[in-house]
Amino acid sequence: MTRCIRCQSGGARRPCPVLGGELCPSCCARDQRRRELTDGECAALEALQATAWPSLFEIQQVQVDTGLQLTDLATGDALFVRERSGTHQASKFDLLLAWVVQLGDHL
Repeated sequence: MTRCIRCQSGGARRPCPVLGGELCPSCCARDQRRRELTDGECAALEALQATAWPSLFEIQQVQVDTGLQLTDLATGDALFVRERSGTHQASKFDLLLAWVVQLGDHL
């Protein structure tokens, strides 16, 4: 069985002339997405896949045009989320069902 030139898993079936070997379906799809996305979009997608989590949050404090101080009601953890547009309508004790993503040095 041919191994993927990128991840070394078995099942490589797709030739990749750029890398000079064959790719498995997962690596091939990932490379195709990367060619269509900007560097910033790729970084955001990778962050989403690696660090995102959904939960129910309660707003503890609103800093307009800056972000929200939240409590994760599932874990009890406190966190500050950078957000601009949502701060204009949010109020203390509102509940949010949301995905939180760490991107660079902030959430």
